[in-house]
Amino acid sequence: MTVRIHPEVDHLFLPGTGPATPAEYARPGHVAAEVVEDIAGWLGGR
Repeated sequence: MTVRIHPEVDHLFLPGTGPATPAEYARPGHVAAEVVEDIAGWLGGR
């Protein structure tokens, strides 16, 4: 089993720092590219 940790993103996989706040749900953003790559690799069986 492999565990990947992305300390540079929040619980929504959006780049951020500090504690998460409810306002983050209203802020538009994109999932961090490194998270997308890791998920795609996992789904692809890398």
